[in-house]
Amino acid sequence: MTSGESIARGSKGPPMGGANLECLLACEGLSPTKLPALIGICHRHGFKLIDHESLLAYGDDLVDPQIVEHAKSLAAFVETMEHQESRKCIANLDGTLLDTQTGLSVLLDLEKQVVVVSVPEDVLWRFEVNAENADIKRLVAFSDLCREVASEIDASLGYLGTEELHPEDMVTSGTEAHGATRVDDHFFSDTRLKELFDWYTGFYVNRWKE
Repeated sequence: MTSGESIARGSKGPPMGGANLECLLACEGLSPTKLPALIGICHRHGFKLIDHESLLAYGDDLVDPQIVEHAKSLAAFVETMEHQESRKCIANLDGTLLDTQTGLSVLLDLEKQVVVVSVPEDVLWRFEVNAENADIKRLVAFSDLCREVASEIDASLGYLGTEELHPEDMVTSGTEAHGATRVDDHFFSDTRLKELFDWYTGFYVNRWKE
């Protein structure tokens, strides 16, 4: 399993491109005990764990999870992860991003020390092939959530977009790595979000015209 897979699925409207809008954040000292705080951030932004199979943990086998739990078993899930020395875990949530119902996932790669927050990129258009539905406020809402996650884990490097980077592309030393940049005041700035939004709208408007 990689961060580029569609682990966050929209619960309203058909999937379109299948790609995810992702925020990858590299840090140090990441452990399963950080998961409840990250889920708490998602809750404050209108997302809740789905009822069934909301929590998945993986060991050496990255296809079949070694632990599957539901939302009410978060504490037990974290404890079991620590005992079994899981390598990755995923929390699957559902909620509303600004005005659009969508799935959201939080992945912790404990080997690479990277957190990945994902939503379907088509949430920017409310899951409809219509450029007029695009609204930068949805991107801002997603980035606000990711900004809190970055602060919680004291992220050093980050990436925001749909280039399907993998956690192994992120490192916690140096200033850049495979498109990742320092998480600083500019990382979630209005200027940077406007540049990303303009790229999305320009790319998809041209694709939809073909």
